[in-house]
Formats: sequence, C-alpha cells, structure tokens
Amino acid sequence: MTKSNICENMKQILTDAYSKPTRKICFYSADSEKTGSDLLDNLPAWDWTPQKSHQVIGNSTCIFPLALGCKRILSSENTEWAEAMFSEQDMLNASQLTIGPLDVWSGRTGEMLNNIQKMVETLPPTDKIRSIDIQSPFGIAEVICGAALYMALLSNSEPVHALLQTITDFIIKFLREQKCVAGTRLNAATFPYIWYGCDGAYCADDSLTLMSPKMHAEFSLPYVNQIAEQCGPLFYHSCSWSQKYLDNIKQLKNITAFNWNPANSIDPAIIIREFSGKAVLAPHMGNDVHKGKDVEKWGIFSDEVEFLRYILDSMQDNTTLYLWFYNMCQKPKVLEKMYQILDDYGYSPRAQGLF
Repeated sequence: MTKSNICENMKQILTDAYSKPTRKICFYSADSEKTGSDLLDNLPAWDWTPQKSHQVIGNSTCIFPLALGCKRILSSENTEWAEAMFSEQDMLNASQLTIGPLDVWSGRTGEMLNNIQKMVETLPPTDKIRSIDIQSPFGIAEVICGAALYMALLSNSEPVHALLQTITDFIIKFLREQKCVAGTRLNAATFPYIWYGCDGAYCADDSLTLMSPKMHAEFSLPYVNQIAEQCGPLFYHSCSWSQKYLDNIKQLKNITAFNWNPANSIDPAIIIREFSGKAVLAPHMGNDVHKGKDVEKWGIFSDEVEFLRYILDSMQDNTTLYLWFYNMCQKPKVLEKMYQILDDYGYSPRAQGLF
C-alpha cells in the first residue's frame, strides 16, 4: 500500500473515531516530528499523523487581548504580552467596560487571518493549517482586566458579564472567518498537536482552577458553551483537572475532544472512567511526564513507558484515546519501547492493518 493510501485510510479511521468515540481504541501522534529513532522513522507510518499541520505565524495566547485594545508589552524574557486596559478602580466601580475595535479583520486577529490566507496559497495542498490559539472568554478577560477581575466577580459582576459576552461574540466572529479563509485546509485541533478535520473549534479554559467551581459555572462555562454550540464541535483544553471541577466539565456541550496535562492533574484513570464515551480523550504526554508535580499523589512510575502502560490499562470498553507525544525525540529508545507497547496492544497503524 502506498503512503498516500495509508494516509487516506488513516484520515477515515480518525474521522470515524471522532464522530463516534465509543470504541476501545488508542491513537497517538508526534505531529510529524522526527523521532530520533531510525526504527520508527523508517516505518511506513509509526504514528497516527496522516497530514502535516503548520502553525500560523504570530500565533500566541495574547492575540485577542491585543486585538481588543490592550497595549503590546514585552516581558523580561522578551516575550510578547498584553498590558491590562483597566485599573482596579475601573474594575470595582465602572458600570461599563468598553473594549475595541470589534472588527476581526483589524489589528492582530486581522494579521492572523491574512497569514492564514498566505498559507493557503503557499503550503503544499496536502498540508493543513492548525487553528490559532483561542483562549476562553474569561481567560482573555483576565488579561484585559488584570488581577482586579477576580475582585470584580464578587462586587461588580454585571459589567464583567457584559464584557465576557462581547469577547465571546468576537471569538465566534473570528472562528467563522478563520473557517472561511482556511476552508478544508484547517486543522481545528489547536492543542494538543494531533490531527483533526476542518469542522469545529478549540477553546483553552486555563482559568478553570483559578476560581471556585461555582464561579467557573457562572463566569466561564456559559461562554465556552456558546462557542461550542455556534462553532463546535469543540476541542476543550484545560491544563489541570481536579476532582471538584469534573461536574462543571460534564456540563460542556458539543465536545469532540477533551485535553489535559496528566502531569499536573488527578489520576487519569478517574478522568477516563468519568468521560469515556462522551468524546475523544486526548491528554498530552512528553519527556518526564511521569515526574509531574501531581503524579506522585496518585502513582509512582519508573519511566514514560510505565506511565503509558498505566493509561492504556485504565481504558474502558468505550474509551477512545488520541495521545500527543512531545519532546520524546530526546529519548528515542524510550519512544521505541512506547511504540512496542502500543503495537502489542493493537493500537499502531501496522496492528490496525494499514500496512
């Protein structure tokens, strides 16, 4: 079978898995990176990456705050960031928090859309363009408003809700424009770096654990759900998952995949038990994942191989996994062992009969 045929069959298998994530199966991707292993790199297909996906130039977590009026600043490490627009007094006393411009084709979001258009015109026709980073409306508001936002949730919530709605509407407009520009070339899975088709959207809800579940249910969940309902199905990301937020996460609508960092979350066996069959489960795993600060609370693992085996053994009959392996080229022999386990369990492209 030719490489092209393998990729086409792989895309169909993955598409079917996303549409009905109730089959016990595990996919995995290194996002077209070289593994550092001649054994793996010389296979017709060692992982589940049917097309190469490219990052949009200029993509970052502060695109939307900058587009909505924040001043661009540089951190001490020379990293781009956005300066808060409102003072503490504004946040606690203002009856309205005005931002703008609200034209997605202006400023930084316009720059991103133009960069996507150039990529459509210049990239190989078989390659995909990975969606830009979409932080949750609350996450964007956190940058726009600064630390005083959290005090305003308690003492001046009405203008905060109005601001969150304005940000949500802006995100939805951008996502629709991004889809129009990129078309079928879009890979809607911003993170983790796995393969997906063009229909859907991504949202990073990284403020999840910075407020109580009750606050999250009021100030984040409804706005993320608007994005999911109008632009989904949704790739939902939050780095840290803890037990007390699981009920909130279960209230998310129109989800195609859940992503979390298993190195600083609760036992993945719990997440797999609670969310299998609801969507694809797509945690990311990389070099030294077994040494994560929260892992020792629920398990002790000698290496990444043992950690992977634990996750695979935690799968249920209706678990569909799609793992992203990152920075594992630093440990090619370990990655070879991880591949061998996946192959032995029947989850490699070879074991699934693609070649």
